[in-house]
Amino acid sequence: MTGVQTCALPIYTVFCEGSSITLDAGTGFDYYIWHNGDTSQTFLADTTGQYIVQVLNQGGNLITNGDFEQGNIEFYSDYNYAVTSTGTYGEYTISNDPVTFNSGWSPCTQLTPMGNNMMIIDGAITINEFVWCTDITVSPNTDYSFSAWVQSVYANAPAILSFTINGISIGNTLNASSTTCQWNEFYEIWNSGSNVNIQICITNQNTVAIGNDFALDDISFVPLCKKTDTINITVAPTPTAAFTFGNECFGTPTQFTDASTVPTGSITGWSWNFGDSNTSAQQNPSHTYAAAGLYRSEEHTSELQSHS
Repeated sequence: MTGVQTCALPIYTVFCEGSSITLDAGTGFDYYIWHNGDTSQTFLADTTGQYIVQVLNQGGNLITNGDFEQGNIEFYSDYNYAVTSTGTYGEYTISNDPVTFNSGWSPCTQLTPMGNNMMIIDGAITINEFVWCTDITVSPNTDYSFSAWVQSVYANAPAILSFTINGISIGNTLNASSTTCQWNEFYEIWNSGSNVNIQICITNQNTVAIGNDFALDDISFVPLCKKTDTINITVAPTPTAAFTFGNECFGTPTQFTDASTVPTGSITGWSWNFGDSNTSAQQNPSHTYAAAGLYRSEEHTSELQSHS
């Protein structure tokens, strides 16, 4: 599985009010999740606050034949396998068309456009029978994403699926749509803790006899590598530049005195332009003009707020 390199966010940044900065978590990740749920690689920050990004890379699917392309293998079930329906509840087949199993069902297609099979199920009338189970080996203290897709093949009484790992439910139940041939996804992230060998199962909580017919496809259980990075941003209020001056006689130094203000923090930089191509970075500079005349003097200030 591809690891996750360190995120590329700086630790802290300050910029002036009215400005913004584009935060870039870096390339090479499968998924990005920012503090507000945004899933882009970059994020435009323009307000004071803490910005958090989590980046993830995912490994390969640990479930063999989760797309049923290999047929009726690599899983087990409390349901009975049949090529075509015998009229008994709690049966399933592996096929690309529900109509081949029961002519009264909708001609739904598999989830993957290039795939050929899905698991097609006539729901049992007995509670807590395993529809689908498999056993796999996992690494301790690792996050995994568990995903499965379901569609109804008959509109009445849609299936209500629950998902368990070692007999413990994860996530919420997934209600199949009452609209046939509409795929819906179950997705949950699970941490293995101290587990090494696990049993993953899907059960149907609906026991209605008429209806309760559905299909499963593209079941996956994928390890995730993730990193989280944080940046604290302060948007500094804009200083108000002001100054006074005295002794503006030709041939003698004119004294410029800074009178600028800022609502919070402190002014840490000054940039003077005396109007005759001369400049200064002092707070209270003096300047002697070489010739009499009318000069436009300007002061620009900057602020830096302290941070830890």
